[in-house]
Amino acid sequence: MSSEVGHVETSTPRIRAFAGATLPRFEPADTGVTYAVADFLGAETWAEIPFQRWAARLEIHDSAIEILDSRLEGPRTDADLTGLIVLDTGANLSLGLSIPPEELSAISLRRTGVGSDVLEGLRSAGEPLRLGIRISGPLAGPTLEPDAKASLCVAFGKLAGPTGLSLLTELLNTKLGLLRDA
Repeated sequence: MSSEVGHVETSTPRIRAFAGATLPRFEPADTGVTYAVADFLGAETWAEIPFQRWAARLEIHDSAIEILDSRLEGPRTDADLTGLIVLDTGANLSLGLSIPPEELSAISLRRTGVGSDVLEGLRSAGEPLRLGIRISGPLAGPTLEPDAKASLCVAFGKLAGPTGLSLLTELLNTKLGLLRDA
């Protein structure tokens, strides 16, 4: 495993960490979150998701971890994660998950509102589905729901990169007052 810490700031009572790691194999499995993702997609194979690279900006304060932004990359999928984990109560996270075209026929999107014509178009074009998911509640058994903001940010981030994504988020949240987290 190799890792790098880009920057760490400590100021009472907050700690900010900006880090990245290249992992030989990081495979979250058999957790409440991975089981919930597998159930959400209607495919047991998503209970284990291998990743090889992780980069994140975190802020730790008041028994909470705020994920300012986080990017997981692996051979099967890429994922972007932001939000808050409160250690005693649970999470309010936004997950942007990229599902490769070869896996679209093996999942159920009944809970997402994505139609079969959209899936067929993505499969035909060889394009992944960029799906936004809201994760809330205790991490041992969270609730997952479709998240339009995460879907938009994942799709736009692929096109415009991190700088473009930051500009989009600022525009939607602060300038237009749209897509604010509940």
